[in-house]
Amino acid sequence: MEYRIVRSILFVVPGREIDHFQAETIIRYTEGLLRQQCFRLLVFDLADTVFMDSAGVGMMIGLYREIRAWGGAVYIIRMQSGVRRIYRMAGLHKIIPCYEDEAQFLAAVEGGGAGDER
Repeated sequence: MEYRIVRSILFVVPGREIDHFQAETIIRYTEGLLRQQCFRLLVFDLADTVFMDSAGVGMMIGLYREIRAWGGAVYIIRMQSGVRRIYRMAGLHKIIPCYEDEAQFLAAVEGGGAGDER
């Protein structure tokens, strides 16, 4: 798991799998960063993530609720096909938009089009 900040946006790169243990770790560190630095945009970069279970879905919903309460938004970029199935089955596509890559996401956010799933 790693974090990076680009243009005041917090990017979370979970790694290969998002299971119960990894989800708890991501929640703990991400909530701390959100509270310390008041990020309004949170992006999950799932380029390397090939597995996500219900704990990962719950993690995303929980962080979505938290950041939305502060007037922020959550996005996903570079989602792999195996994770995309879970994303759609769980209904995450209705609340967390997904973009093909970081450039497409940044263009949408800067152009005011964020929220359009690609």
